[in-house]
Amino acid sequence: AGLLCTTPMLAATFVVDTTADTLALSTCTAAPGDCSLRGAISASNALAGPDVIEFNIPTSEPGCSDVTGICRIEVASTLDIAQGLTIDGYTQPGAQPNSIPAPGANNAQLKIEITSAGFVNLGVALFNLINSNASPFNLRGLAIALPTSAIVSGGLRHDYRGNWFCVDALGQSPEFNQPCSALGLSFFNRTIQVGGPDPADRNVIAGGGRDLSGQPGGGTSRLRVNSIVSERGSILLQGNLIGLAPDGITPLPMRDPFIVLTGDDGFDTPNIRILDNRFARATGSFSGGFGGALQFSVSRTMNETALIQGNVFGLGVDGSVVGVEKDHIEIFLGNSSRVPRVLIGGLGAGEGNTFAGAKRQSFTGISLGSAVILPSGNVNTNIEF
Repeated sequence: AGLLCTTPMLAATFVVDTTADTLALSTCTAAPGDCSLRGAISASNALAGPDVIEFNIPTSEPGCSDVTGICRIEVASTLDIAQGLTIDGYTQPGAQPNSIPAPGANNAQLKIEITSAGFVNLGVALFNLINSNASPFNLRGLAIALPTSAIVSGGLRHDYRGNWFCVDALGQSPEFNQPCSALGLSFFNRTIQVGGPDPADRNVIAGGGRDLSGQPGGGTSRLRVNSIVSERGSILLQGNLIGLAPDGITPLPMRDPFIVLTGDDGFDTPNIRILDNRFARATGSFSGGFGGALQFSVSRTMNETALIQGNVFGLGVDGSVVGVEKDHIEIFLGNSSRVPRVLIGGLGAGEGNTFAGAKRQSFTGISLGSAVILPSGNVNTNIEF
């Protein structure tokens, strides 16, 4: 392990070489066993500017498997981030990014798994970005599953590629006793990228644990950004498997639809693109309602068009129907004065969405076939479909 670069103008790189959750292991030299994940984060927090955390954990460490090569890090409390940081699990020996294009299966080999000790709910997010300096925050090649209301909270700029959220490194969703909410980025973020155009960018995203009624499949994911005078916010959700295991067939728990919010500020509507994902929600007996896979939530009058293109809803990669119970996309308005502006599909190559047949929503609404549900009543909309 080591601190490979300490030049003030360049990022420092810390190499984690132990599964221990010990703050004192922050020296991060070439000596073995002196750099824990918590220690590396602490060392990074003490430096100005963005840094990089890599991994080189021997499989002889506790929590590692000689058979699978997977190393599990169990943390006892939240990990506070005070500076920009990239945590790259693909640097662990044996790890490989996915090579299958969207919206296919995901063949990544993840070797770093992060959870809480004894699957305890930490009470706050696993990664707590404590100020605006903790940006950008980038996650790569990590399998993260634990009871939590959000894996990450705080910060301004988020970039998550090639991870498995609320999914362990074997591609399974552990059944602990409380929900795992993968992405709880619902405050005043500026930019969020989850996935991307390259196969290596694709994430696997599920819920996990159990909901408040004790049924398997808790958890909610929300993405929201706000623009400012000098910068238009942006959300890119692209190429991910959502509600499906890495094989693209086996359903994983998803308590609620994946929610994308437009923000409610008085500045420009953020640049929102939902592209090339595969969405599914396994049928379950949950408390509350059970609807589609994607909710587009509008709390403003939109002055820019959001794009929902190239996605697959309710189908596994083998063509099997997964969890179809109601309309796949819900356009939700904060109140009747809000005006959505969304392009769902398109005439260009790869812009069309694919929807499995579904039942119509049970409440009164304007339904575009089984694909999209619009708010009921006299609502001004700019929906192209």
